[in-house]
Amino acid sequence: MEAVQVVGAVTAALASAAAVVVSFEQLTEAARLRRNASSYAALKDAEQHADRRLALAHVLETTVARLVAIAYVPGWRLAEPTMSCLLIAGLTAYLVWHESLDSSNAYMFIAVFGGLTIKAREVRVALEARRAVARQYQNGDVVTGVPTVRLTDQIQGPWNLSTWAPAAFLALGLTLAATGVGLARQGDRSDVSVALMLCGWILIGGRLRDMRAGSIRPNALGRPTT
Repeated sequence: MEAVQVVGAVTAALASAAAVVVSFEQLTEAARLRRNASSYAALKDAEQHADRRLALAHVLETTVARLVAIAYVPGWRLAEPTMSCLLIAGLTAYLVWHESLDSSNAYMFIAVFGGLTIKAREVRVALEARRAVARQYQNGDVVTGVPTVRLTDQIQGPWNLSTWAPAAFLALGLTLAATGVGLARQGDRSDVSVALMLCGWILIGGRLRDMRAGSIRPNALGRPTT
């Protein structure tokens, strides 16, 4: 039982640390990108080698594109749903830990999963909005509008799987991990606790890798558009 409690405590600490890192990154990203853009511009101007200068121009273009995307889609668009997900997951773990929420309250777990799915989808839509703005900038197009949840529903339909399915997998991972942390206190269910936490973190890790895979990158071919 003690080992399981240690695993639960470590899991909770990791989740809290991740939340702090995400929040801090959102607050400091714009300033960091401005500093990077200034550095890349200076390096590009000082570089004499044509291929290296082109590479620096691509990196500079991508940095400015990310900065423009943040201006159109500010940090609060990501911070609010992210913190909501963490609060819902934390409250679920707390209630299960104190045995206020168990298998007899199946409807509550469905409500938790539903709430997490909605908020996780808001995070995904905000990230896609940033990528859309950055791609428009990189391609030299006019930024015609920032996709919001409502606009996404109008364009793709309210039940489009491209936004709901990834959000549902992330929500399921958070629900399983939170439930596993809560069950860590109950020694007779330690195996279930560890299994739920592992399954939850596998699902969460997979979704986070997908988000990183879609990050804004330099154009691979051709000259910069700026």
